[in-house]
Amino acid sequence: MNYKKFIIYISIFLIAFGFFSCDDYLDIQPKDRVIPTTLKDYQQLLISAYSAFPVTKSKTELRTDLVNFNDSDASAESYRHFYLWEDTNYDATATEFDYDLLYRVIFYTNEVISNANEKLEESVAKKQLLAEAHALRAYTYFELVNLFSDVYQEGKTQRGVPLVLRMDLEAQFSPASLQEVYAQIHKDLDLAEKLVQIKIFTENQSYHFSQVAINALKSRVYLFQAKWAEALKYAQKVLDEKSDLLDLNHNNEGLLPHQLNSVEQILTLDYAVHNRVSEVAAANDFLIKKYDDEDLRKNLFYKEENNKFQAIKGTKENLRSSFRTGEIYLVKAELQVRTGDLDGAKQTLNSFVNTRKTAEGAKNYAKKINAIQSQEALLKEIFEERIRELAFEGYRWFDLRRYEQKEITHETRGQKATLGANDPRYTIEFPVSAKRENPFLR
Repeated sequence: MNYKKFIIYISIFLIAFGFFSCDDYLDIQPKDRVIPTTLKDYQQLLISAYSAFPVTKSKTELRTDLVNFNDSDASAESYRHFYLWEDTNYDATATEFDYDLLYRVIFYTNEVISNANEKLEESVAKKQLLAEAHALRAYTYFELVNLFSDVYQEGKTQRGVPLVLRMDLEAQFSPASLQEVYAQIHKDLDLAEKLVQIKIFTENQSYHFSQVAINALKSRVYLFQAKWAEALKYAQKVLDEKSDLLDLNHNNEGLLPHQLNSVEQILTLDYAVHNRVSEVAAANDFLIKKYDDEDLRKNLFYKEENNKFQAIKGTKENLRSSFRTGEIYLVKAELQVRTGDLDGAKQTLNSFVNTRKTAEGAKNYAKKINAIQSQEALLKEIFEERIRELAFEGYRWFDLRRYEQKEITHETRGQKATLGANDPRYTIEFPVSAKRENPFLR
């Protein structure tokens, strides 16, 4: 992305103020074109930021150990390079990770943060607006660094991503350090936590950041920084306010846990799976064998056709999830293990699995879990459960990066590729188009 051109574009956009929504779910159809000055104007600009948030994280599923590639699909040529970990040598028609769209979200939030604070009178609504803008900017930077930067290491200086906090035609957009980006993420989240006014949104508005969603994001950020106590504190804050789980034993409507009207929903900004990803990727045997006959998720999460298991998690408009309680239970269990509370972790894990297996299956699972004595063995089981629960929601690549950068081999059309253990390609390179536009990314 050419940043100066993009800033000029955004400036023109703001003068004309042609707000848009590319997504019916957000349900915003602006009627007028005005200079943003009122609370409503800035609320609409924030809607544009939410609407611009791309379906990019799920593309990482193609890089993981959970999928087979469908070469016969019409989109195969555009997505094969993801499956083969080819980050530099791919065809010009190939799709890329949405680096530029993530920065579009950041530019919108920057405008809200910079100007709404000065132009609007103090009110509860203004505080909520700014809380959401800070939280969305933090979430977007968190996605950027976990796509394009190394795994965070305390006390080590690492390359991050460009840190853009204001419109500046003369700025040099070279990457900041990873530590600087995380510091900004925390600054935004601390401000969001201070300003937020709404505890949790109802279904139709649940793509907005609420107090519970901010706590969920703070927990995830601390988790990825290996700051276990802080992460556990915020995971518990989430569950203190919202601990509902969808019990698959009593799921007569056939709901998915990440469906918009699921009781588990906290923030519904992301699609679980990009439609094209769901078409070119099928669950492999390694994944399907994780589910035993007593696990109710196998038939709910996958559809078997022609001896292939296709994920059905993200092919409809109402299948979205950025944070949900099912994930938070697994985060809490992991953090309890990491802080030495194995008994607490077992209790948390069993409470969760009771809603995912038959009664007999949950009983058998509890026997297995309760017999585990070592921290590492219990942690491994929690990551196994994360695979079963979160496959095809964009989490597996991040889990591989932070827990087990193992060797993976993929084969497609007779071409075999191997991602080695601790391979540098566990960090995705900046997209070719971004490096072409910005020499500081090369």
